[in-house]
Amino acid sequence: MPKIDVKSIYEEIRKFRPDMKVLFMSGYTKDILVEKGILEDEFSYINKPVNSLELLKLVRDILDQDQLS
Repeated sequence: MPKIDVKSIYEEIRKFRPDMKVLFMSGYTKDILVEKGILEDEFSYINKPVNSLELLKLVRDILDQDQLS
């Protein structure tokens, strides 16, 4: 997204909705997001390209998870 990075968006969301479940989708590998300061255990991640069934399954799994916060 232009002019704002994913970490800033994530932090803003968490300020207002700490219970909100987040799924990052990126063409970058997960380790690059971790290097940017977003810890692995804080989010779910899927790498592009992704097929629709894989995405739907992951979203369903995330929604079904108990919130740990």
